[in-house]
Amino acid sequence: MVFARTFLVYFSFLIFACTHNALALPPQVPTERFASLPSLDNVKISPDGTTLGYLISHEGQRYLQVRSFSGDKFFTLPPLDKMEISNFYWGNDDVIIMKQLAETKRFGNRATAETRLVTFNTASQESIWLGKPKRKQTVGTGRDQIPSQLEQINDLLPNDPDHILVELDFELDGNPAVYKVNINSGRRKLVQGGRKGILDWHTDQNHEVRLGSGYDDQGTYYARFKNTEGKWIDLTNVDWFKYYSVADFTPNPNRLYVSGISEYGTYGLFELDLLSGEIVNTLFTNETVDYAHLLHHPITNRLIGVAYYENGLKKPFYFDPSFKSYQSVLDKTIQGSSNILVSRAKTQPYSLIFSSNSKIPGKYFLHNMQTGTFNYLGDRIDGINPKEMADVHSISIPARDNASIPSILTLPQGFEKDTKQAAIILVHGGPSGHDTAHWDAWAQFLANRGYVVLQPNFRGSDGFGYKHEQAGKNQWGGVMQDDVTDATNWLKDNGYASDFCIMGASYGGYAALMGTIKEPALYQCSISINGATNLPSLNTLDRRFLGGKNWRVTRNLDGEVNGVSPYHRSKEIKVPTLIIASKDDARIPYTMSKDMYKKLKKQKLKTKYVEVKDGGHSMNTEAARLTTLKAVENFLGKHLPVSD
Repeated sequence: MVFARTFLVYFSFLIFACTHNALALPPQVPTERFASLPSLDNVKISPDGTTLGYLISHEGQRYLQVRSFSGDKFFTLPPLDKMEISNFYWGNDDVIIMKQLAETKRFGNRATAETRLVTFNTASQESIWLGKPKRKQTVGTGRDQIPSQLEQINDLLPNDPDHILVELDFELDGNPAVYKVNINSGRRKLVQGGRKGILDWHTDQNHEVRLGSGYDDQGTYYARFKNTEGKWIDLTNVDWFKYYSVADFTPNPNRLYVSGISEYGTYGLFELDLLSGEIVNTLFTNETVDYAHLLHHPITNRLIGVAYYENGLKKPFYFDPSFKSYQSVLDKTIQGSSNILVSRAKTQPYSLIFSSNSKIPGKYFLHNMQTGTFNYLGDRIDGINPKEMADVHSISIPARDNASIPSILTLPQGFEKDTKQAAIILVHGGPSGHDTAHWDAWAQFLANRGYVVLQPNFRGSDGFGYKHEQAGKNQWGGVMQDDVTDATNWLKDNGYASDFCIMGASYGGYAALMGTIKEPALYQCSISINGATNLPSLNTLDRRFLGGKNWRVTRNLDGEVNGVSPYHRSKEIKVPTLIIASKDDARIPYTMSKDMYKKLKKQKLKTKYVEVKDGGHSMNTEAARLTTLKAVENFLGKHLPVSD
């Protein structure tokens, strides 16, 4: 969902309040609609095709609702106390497995993200915690097991309706083991013990654990692979692993699907022969974009294609002929949208389709493949009228060194070039990740309030090839920031806007503050949401996590950290600044934002601090989103107003 992603929003800044040209704006859409959680989300059909499960918004939280077509089953399931339902899966015709997320405290009162796997049997109406610790099971201690921090589904075992494979880490050492768990009783059996440095395990098409990946003591990514003879091999020194990473297993035990750099410099998908170490088949490459993610068969889970972005909208690419033909039917029937197959029944001719575009957050359809009929199930978010939404354009902006900055430009209704306009530079977090042309609650909210919105996919963003992403390495406050500056200047030079505010969350919050430090005359105000304000402090915190050393070494500018840390250069900020922080943020402690606010306040700057109680790093409750949106709107009204 749009708000579930890490908030990345840039707002151009204002040194003095000014009024910009009035636009022929549509009536203001209530802020609550942009802040709302999806009213219908993640719809999935049971294997027997009789029942739908889906997430709804209830009292500002995500609930799971289960409804049978016959009407004999209807349940509304709340999340566990102080948790949220982030996803769910059908284990069999009756049992649903819920993945619940919480941001809590462990390890010396340090905020941590936790997950729990809980079943609900629609026949017996009973629930089971699949990761429930057993007594006196912790190795060598004689004490009760401690709950695993993360509980992850490894394999749904589609041919075994009673079991799934689950990764659990009762030792809390970051090295999960794999268990075969009975979803009807909760009983489990160890099938793969934990190994030092392995964070994730992967099964082949026979559902045998054959790959583990993670980080070594130096923070370097590595993987271990089980060959057809049952021998585990460290792939670090294998020639092909220097150029490709394992994406999935093929039906042939001596071949792998691998991801690697194509002839165009973008990431493609290939088939590799393990005996020769050579690529034997090219499955997908694109001249300008990477593939976004893999597409698996909705029933068997075998790999059937990839998704990628064309003009900013998601597109499936199937190398399975039957699914390629099916996609053609979808696109001819539901035109003008990105149409994605999201679920399919095993014993009935039903498929679920999710359709969305720049102005539509999403619609769900039930397709009867036997009769060819499409039944509309509902909108993902209520109250969003496409006629009230702004136009969105996928564009390319030249950087100062002639590199390309893929960007998303959202123009308010009634916009006219070469007039005095206010713009928001909305930058994504990560810093890897990227913005797309799909409906974005932040961008559409701001455009509805009269602002031009630009979302630059600066170097360091993923999705646009190896060179584009790697150019951001060791460039915090450097090339990554310069790309944002160049994109802002492009808006100005081409008559789209005259005044700017820069805003973002997480990395975006960092970039918002650094933007005003590096370009004090360009931005009139800044907004940081759960921002990375103190890089040395964040680097220290990340030392405790596996792979943290790998992340930390890129969080600098050619090795310099203090010089590109907003907290350490706070005296250079001269514009009004809004700082918003979530008290239960498990990624970036809210105290970083609070300390930044205190520093700016001492400088007698026009600074406001807003603290959200229950939002997490991604502002994942309606209350947190509404508080954030209202604070942003009020702040902009004072420091970058648009006339009525």
